[in-house]
Amino acid sequence: MEYQVSADKPWFKFWPEGVPEQLDYPEIPLFRLLSRAAEMWPESIAFSCREKRLSYSELDGLTNKLAAGLHNLGVKKGDKVTIFLNNSLEFIIGYYGILKAGGTVTLANPLFRQMELEHHLNDTVAMAIVTNSYLCPLVKEVQAQTKLKIIIATDVERDGGIIPLGKILNNYPPTSPKFSTKPREDVAVIVYTGGTTAHHLLLFSQSLRDTPPQ
Repeated sequence: MEYQVSADKPWFKFWPEGVPEQLDYPEIPLFRLLSRAAEMWPESIAFSCREKRLSYSELDGLTNKLAAGLHNLGVKKGDKVTIFLNNSLEFIIGYYGILKAGGTVTLANPLFRQMELEHHLNDTVAMAIVTNSYLCPLVKEVQAQTKLKIIIATDVERDGGIIPLGKILNNYPPTSPKFSTKPREDVAVIVYTGGTTAHHLLLFSQSLRDTPPQ
């Protein structure tokens, strides 16, 4: 898919030499870009955080495992799954794993308090959440007032109503579920912007080019 920037834009007068004025976006789901990168540059570093690093191949495999686990837990196409984490490699694994399961990612600010988290989960009708042990008590506080059924934590070892992410990554094969996609129509991510006067909802489709109507 080709996206052409209008030629009458004033910034073209300052356009760097050698930088194209148009970009060709493939009509594929967002998560497929990760799989393609893993095919082309398997050993290259995809993400690093402190001392941890993941290659494209490793990230692709881990997200496939999470997708398989989420699918087995009942997450299907269009279901909302919240990521309630700070910046981390687990955030990236959760993000692409949800997309590969067919789910829609919703992002919750890790600084949320009880009322804010409860509102977010109810507004998105999230049925699952990926979080950590520090934030789990807050999630448990609001769970009964939401549609939340599945809690996955990145840094717990035992399943006491909370599913360890490590258990999923250890027990499932690196094969993500199959489902039909419409990249220009399927919603990939729901992002809430925050401000001093209001909150706004942004929807991003699976296609790199398009954002569905709000």
